[in-house]
Amino acid sequence: PDSPCLQKDKYSDIPGGKSGVGAHIDQFDLGQVQKSWDTWSELIKKAPQSCIMYEFYPYGKVASVPLEHGAFAQRHSRVAERYVKACSPSPKFVTVLCLLIWTDESFTANTRDELLKVKSVVSGSSSQAAQESLGYSNYADPFSTLNETDEYARKLFGPNYPRLQEVKKKYDPDMVFDRWFAIRPAP
Repeated sequence: PDSPCLQKDKYSDIPGGKSGVGAHIDQFDLGQVQKSWDTWSELIKKAPQSCIMYEFYPYGKVASVPLEHGAFAQRHSRVAERYVKACSPSPKFVTVLCLLIWTDESFTANTRDELLKVKSVVSGSSSQAAQESLGYSNYADPFSTLNETDEYARKLFGPNYPRLQEVKKKYDPDMVFDRWFAIRPAP
């Protein structure tokens, strides 16, 4: 109980809920940031503790890890490759978290539509590849990870997926671990 690792997430007690989705942008356009601000300003009337967070960090280092040395293929997406080639003191590739936190239970039914609307506005001036990117995997679209199919996991893990399926077959054939980026065992 004295350990910070064992303390309860302060957002766990919020009636309503929280949900987020990630976006990648490869064109940091101030006009688009203003549109994002305007969209967020309307959104906080319904979900007052929500945020849009832009992360600026040296993505080239993350993407320098060879694809076969890790599970997540998104760091080698066309968007990331474009960033690595264009790396300069002015970032060309930004990860964005669109986070909704609401207290009114009636808002819950609108969460997905609101999140996807914000994501669309945030990445509106970026390339098609950036708009279709999954974004940072921890900010993944929670509605794409309901495990109805393995399409999301296949996209996220890319060419590493078959190798991960073999591991899943050996260690978790009954799909005990079936949340978020659930990998189906190899046949």
